[in-house]
Order: sequence, then structure tokens, then C-alpha cells
Amino acid sequence: MLPLRNSLHIVRFAIVAAVALATAQIASAAPIDIRVAWDGPNGSGSPNQIAGHVNAATDGYNEILGAFGNGGIQTGGDSPNNLVNYTTLTTTSVNVAWAGWLGTDYGNGAFSATNNWVLRDITGAQLYRNYPAANPVPGTVTFTGLTSGNNYKVEVVMAGVVVAGQWDITIGGGYADHSFSNTQNGAVSAWSGSANGNAQNDWLVWDAEAATGGTLTILFADSPGFTPVDGLAAIRITGELSEASAVPEPATFALAALGLAGLGLIAWRRRKANVE
Repeated sequence: MLPLRNSLHIVRFAIVAAVALATAQIASAAPIDIRVAWDGPNGSGSPNQIAGHVNAATDGYNEILGAFGNGGIQTGGDSPNNLVNYTTLTTTSVNVAWAGWLGTDYGNGAFSATNNWVLRDITGAQLYRNYPAANPVPGTVTFTGLTSGNNYKVEVVMAGVVVAGQWDITIGGGYADHSFSNTQNGAVSAWSGSANGNAQNDWLVWDAEAATGGTLTILFADSPGFTPVDGLAAIRITGELSEASAVPEPATFALAALGLAGLGLIAWRRRKANVE
């Protein structure tokens, strides 16, 4: 039989290990890189325009397929729920929803080349709302399932063919902090998908937006006096996502129970020894 002192050390170690395991399961966070692109059935006739795209689980781009003039309702592609993390190719708790759009189109202009994470192919199709008289409500895109209070970097890619179009795009009432290239910062409050997007291979960037209640909403309104005919091609959100609290495994509970039982046994033996 082990001496009393050694037994106490072993039991204490077991309890500390059990607590450490449970804490590690409850308080864990992971970096996310969520990329969402909207695509349409027009253009070449293929409903899947992103070059090399198979599905989000294999390439990390969550591609939403729609139809021309259907109110932006999804018709196929990847799920808008439990979006895939580009970094790990695993699903997350993040979902995306959109409203106030007229539909999805392909062939409305594109970037001249791939730039950073923005593939040229994803800019050739957009979620659009180019007739405010028929659809006066500003378009929105909302991400839910983020970690409440965490700050996220948000990047919005607009593209199109009509230079006169300008957008008033905000998150929480604030315009983008800068353009990706940092050469068009003066245009962030009146952004054209064609003049500022296509022509420059550039897009809007918010460096740190708090996810209040785990939600981020991007508002797309028409700049006064303008009717945008271009549209939303893609959005990227990066930051950290706290994983859902996991229930400790039975082995963890067993280890803790064993430690507590051991402490009780040692205390009983000490009392018995004192009495004797």
C-alpha cells in the first residue's frame, strides 16, 4: 500500500487533471474565415460559375445560387446555414440570410483578375437590387451565430457594369474603414461596384465590427440620386468563434469522482488513526 502522503498527491493530481480537462472543453475558441459568394444561372448557362467549385466542404467558398428576378430566393448551391470555415473546411455555427434584393444574375461585369482572396470568377455574378421604385427597401445581409461581443473583420465585394451606380453601405450605421487597396478610401460612402470595384479590383473593408448578440447586419442602400445596377458578389468575415460548450466525457466525470472518493477515504483514515 502507498504511504498516505503519496496517495494524497496522486488524488490531488487526478482532481486537478479532471478540472483542467473540463475547462478546456468549455472555454475553447477557433479562428474563422467565412467566405460567401452569390451566383446566378445566366451567362454561360451553367448554374455553377465559380471555376473549380465543387462544394463548400472541399473548396471553402460558400456559394449561394439564385435566379434572375426571383427576389433573391436561393435555388441551389451550398447551404446558408452552418457555413463552412475556409481555413478548416469544417462547418460552423454561423448562418447568413438576406432580404430586400431583386434576384441573382450572372454576366454583369467582373474583376479583371483575381486579387487576394477574391477570385475573379466570383465577381461575375451578383445579388442585385437595381430598381428602387419596385423595391424601395434597402437590401440587407445578416450573419448570425457569431460570438457575441467579439470583433470581426468584414469585407464586401461589389461588382457590375453601370458606372453611374453608387451604394450607401453601412454596418451599425458606419461606413467601411477603407478600401482593400487603401487607394479609394474617399469613396467608401458612395461605392460603385463598377467604377470602384471592377475597374480597380478593389472592395470595402471594416476592420473590427462587434457582433452584438452574435449578429452582424450589412445594410445596402442607394446613394441619393443614384440607381445602382451592379450588385453584391461576395462577403468575407474573419475573426474568432467560441465553440459551443461541450459536455465533459464520462471519463472526465469518472476521474473527478475517483478523486473525490479518494479524498474522502484519506480523510476517514486520518480520523480513524487519530482515534486509535
